[in-house]
Amino acid sequence: MASPPADFRDLAAARGQDLATIVNVIGVVVDVQGAKQTKTGDFMLTFRLLDPKLRDAIYGNEGLKVRFFKKIATELPDVQVADVVLLRYIKVGHFSGEPLLLSNYSTTHLVFPNAKIPQPGFSIGFMGDSKLQCTGTHGMRDRLTPEEQSYIIQVKDHMQISAKTAPPPTAELSLQTVQAPAARQKLKTIRELRHDMYSDLCVQVVKKFPTGQDRFPCEVYVTDYTENDQMFYYRAPEEPTETWRDGDTFGYNQPSRKTWPGPYGFLVLKVELAYPHADFVINRVAEGDIVMLQNVRSKLSGGNSRLEGNIWTDSLNRDKVQVQRISAEQHHSRREVIGLLERRATYLAARGRIDLQQKQVEPAAKPTKGEKKKKKKLLKQQAEAEAALAADKR
Repeated sequence: MASPPADFRDLAAARGQDLATIVNVIGVVVDVQGAKQTKTGDFMLTFRLLDPKLRDAIYGNEGLKVRFFKKIATELPDVQVADVVLLRYIKVGHFSGEPLLLSNYSTTHLVFPNAKIPQPGFSIGFMGDSKLQCTGTHGMRDRLTPEEQSYIIQVKDHMQISAKTAPPPTAELSLQTVQAPAARQKLKTIRELRHDMYSDLCVQVVKKFPTGQDRFPCEVYVTDYTENDQMFYYRAPEEPTETWRDGDTFGYNQPSRKTWPGPYGFLVLKVELAYPHADFVINRVAEGDIVMLQNVRSKLSGGNSRLEGNIWTDSLNRDKVQVQRISAEQHHSRREVIGLLERRATYLAARGRIDLQQKQVEPAAKPTKGEKKKKKKLLKQQAEAEAALAADKR
């Protein structure tokens, strides 16, 4: 099997490139997912490519995922399993830890139907001006070189992938039918979070801290008033010091009791925010706001393996903000917000009873020496003022 043509990489090499590297590749389609409409209205097509180099790699049996985006569904590549695809100027990305290739405005494609690719013995006929039959980006067929056509014929012959029908792209996919079930399934409460899962969360912002770091410029502490005992434990003011959790007997690693507003217990999740989510929260979200956090990865972090979260930059759209501020007008029309507010009311009612009980059982504190001196001075000033007022009346 010959090496890829000049300016092209085999799929194993492309898979190992740094993020955002632009590559040209050729491979055989081994899997196709039907077109779907995204939340932005674009159409997305996902398929997998394989070539001899990637097939023989220990990590490459399933192929390299390719994801295409177009405003119009009929402009997506018309691919079937066993077709050979040539891609120019496609970007290397990652999604959920998996390498993939992502189309961009400069990406071009050509699809060579399996049945139209000749056997190697007939490749001599395509060493001149003759072009293989294909579909794809207008004008790109004319750019095919004899070297590229020879490689396409060899890849098809070496891979021997059986053709089968794959779901064609369709412009009639409904946004509701594609997105709504997945969105409902992805929406979680903090109580449901576990290590290494991706979720959407409807939460209230407790605190936010700009970090000054490049990776995660902001940390936000949020709650939906559900408990998860894998998270950090925030001690309530009435709890004695020795009951602090996570082995922190003296509370050295806890926030100051004066600065932490609650809620207390296993109710608050720390979430690290990358660009552009960090900028949005720093500039447009206030403590106390209710927000929707999208695609939060929950993970066990730190020496005590506490559950935290983070939101990375969207590899498909670097400027996409995955934090949505929910306005007060929407609070009583969204089911997830109503549930949060009901749980908050229950929590605050319980805290009110605890505060009242504390006031009833705590003895009156004895005044300090300074407070006694201040009170004595105040009484003296009051007596002098009353004496002056009586003298004026006389």
